[in-house]
Amino acid sequence: MTEKKQKLSAGGVRREFSVDATKIGDLFNFANHPPINEYEALMRAAPGDEPEEIDPGLELRDAVLECVGTLSEKDRFCLEAIFSERITYELLGQRLSNNENQSQSSAASAAFLSTKRALGRLEKSLRKHPVIKEYLKDLGI
Repeated sequence: MTEKKQKLSAGGVRREFSVDATKIGDLFNFANHPPINEYEALMRAAPGDEPEEIDPGLELRDAVLECVGTLSEKDRFCLEAIFSERITYELLGQRLSNNENQSQSSAASAAFLSTKRALGRLEKSLRKHPVIKEYLKDLGI
């Protein structure tokens, strides 16, 4: 009769160890980022402890996103095309143009003016937002 060899795992002998349950969150990367809003900061704080401070950059980002959300669909389309896609005004003019007879230069001019108006509306919205106002006040602007 042949005897079967016992298979061993990589370490040879199985070892067990205990893990402190309070440290499990540290094993995951998501536990190491700062809270993104007041609610998350409160949820992370232990009972009786003060919540962590929120990164002011995230508050500004949320304020800008809120203001961009107040713009019309056309305004958002123009700003996203120029600043995110980095297309030219000529190409944006072609996308916006409903008139096939419109020249390329006049379509580009119309796209430039549409983008300029959208930026003006965004600036008005940003200047009214309380978080942005406070940030500009701190900068002395």
